[in-house]
Amino acid sequence: MRAIAIDDFGAPPALHDLPVPQPVAGEVLVRVQASSVNGFDLSVAKGYLKDAMEHRFPVVLGKDFAGTVEATGPGVETLRVSDAVFGVVMKPELGDGAFGEYVAAPAAFIAKVPAGLEVALAGALGLAGTAALDAVDAIAPNSGETVLVSGATGGVGAFAVQLLRARGIDVIATASSDEKGAFVRGLGAGNVVDYRGELAAVVTAIRPDGPDAALHLAGDGAALATLSAWRPRRFHARAQPRFSRRRRGADHSRHGGAYYRDARSARRRSRRRNARRPDRTNLCARRRSPGLRRLRWRHPRQARRHRRLTPLPKHAGPPTRHTYSPRPPS
Repeated sequence: MRAIAIDDFGAPPALHDLPVPQPVAGEVLVRVQASSVNGFDLSVAKGYLKDAMEHRFPVVLGKDFAGTVEATGPGVETLRVSDAVFGVVMKPELGDGAFGEYVAAPAAFIAKVPAGLEVALAGALGLAGTAALDAVDAIAPNSGETVLVSGATGGVGAFAVQLLRARGIDVIATASSDEKGAFVRGLGAGNVVDYRGELAAVVTAIRPDGPDAALHLAGDGAALATLSAWRPRRFHARAQPRFSRRRRGADHSRHGGAYYRDARSARRRSRRRNARRPDRTNLCARRRSPGLRRLRWRHPRQARRHRRLTPLPKHAGPPTRHTYSPRPPS
């Protein structure tokens, strides 16, 4: 079969003549009729995932696909030959891809094309559509509320605008030109703002008390977090989270891959989590519970900073887990 693949990290994609892949247990062989280009594909082509995933060269590019089933592997019962399907190539290693005449992909990530949906559109639905649906479900807006979508002209943003409008949500979309603004208005956005200017001033002119939620798909995440934090109990969601370690009590705009209502809520969660572990040195002060405060273990140097606590001797051993109870043991 003919396929677009790379032979090495950072090598330019080229047309290759490769053998047709064979489906193993739980996989389906699909004759590809349509596919799409995502940011993930560009990262693979440029070699950015060299240390993140195993590469089995030649690596065929492409994640999204749509086509017809040619064969099924053992254990596949939901799909049959000649079914019109679409899906995403989800494997722990990089090798098989959708930029070829055939692709073998797990049946768990393949579905039948709904009636009335064109195959070309189904071929662009996998990654971007799933990310948009996850982001909208994360903020869970109610009908009649307002959501700011930053990056509405991209693949994920275009799907997000339509999903929000289908739920009766008023959408404020960002765009950089009149042409792109007309595009997102056609998708259902009620207001379009230019993200290159004073975004906060323009948004507050439309909604003085700020949007009920914000989807960060592009642009300045800190500015969006500020807008969404004006209204308590609202989420600021990232549809494409970064792979970074979560920091306790930090501002949610700096968190990758986490959905936080606001920085105050993040701190409350941190305090509740720490309260269940009174043996750690980095716990927040429980000043309303003197009994628990006495049971907390502290390093001698740290204990001296709290005059109400008695410093432990220098030979004090490692922390011991205590269980606080207002009643004395029987």
